[in-house]
Amino acid sequence: MEEAWRKYGASGWMGFVLKSKVKGLKVDIREWSRLEYVNVDMRLLKLKEDIEGLDNKSKEGLLTNLEGDEW
Repeated sequence: MEEAWRKYGASGWMGFVLKSKVKGLKVDIREWSRLEYVNVDMRLLKLKEDIEGLDNKSKEGLLTNLEGDEW
């Protein structure tokens, strides 16, 4: 965020500078959000399946120490 803030330079009245930087930063935040949250539903489904698998192993007494430490 700090890097993106610095890259949007403008000169003039301070209100104009702030407006220009915020407008540019908005574009960067949208792009970050698009990349970060792509396929969120699939990622959540995979995590739920992993947790259920570990939960079942735990109930059966088959959970290793290493698997238990991951969560």
